[in-house]
Amino acid sequence: TILFLNKYTQHPLHFFGMIGLTTFTAGVFTEFIVLYYKFFLGEPFAKHIALLLLGLSLIFIGIQFFSIGLLGEMMARYSQRKEDRVKDIKSSQN
Repeated sequence: TILFLNKYTQHPLHFFGMIGLTTFTAGVFTEFIVLYYKFFLGEPFAKHIALLLLGLSLIFIGIQFFSIGLLGEMMARYSQRKEDRVKDIKSSQN
């Protein structure tokens, strides 16, 4: 747990971005399967509606994870910048 926190506290996009990219890729792959069934096998979308919805959900969830990582990265950078500013003020007063 300590190693995890040390590694990803300052770079949450590495963690959430990897989960988001994996989930997004799985969703796109699922949608390609649905398109294959439609255009190459001639089966209607209605026959594979569950797979279609699963793919769309995975894409949406992947985007959400990536967004969470991006927001976390911005917050970590802001926090680090704020700490650096406090250190600069303390060192200039001495």
